[in-house]
Amino acid sequence: MIFKGVKTLKMTSNKIKISNLTPKRVYYIRVRPFAMYENREEVYGAFSKIRKITVK
Repeated sequence: MIFKGVKTLKMTSNKIKISNLTPKRVYYIRVRPFAMYENREEVYGAFSKIRKITVK
């Protein structure tokens, strides 16, 4: 699946609240873990499965 209008968020916790979403619209979300080492090098893991979420 090709994403259009992709927004990227980097976070340090396991939860995030995404605000300003349009009601009754479908969003597709996937996550990707990363680790940052002492030398500021970022190592990424694999993407999760795509989740389809409908905003109420």
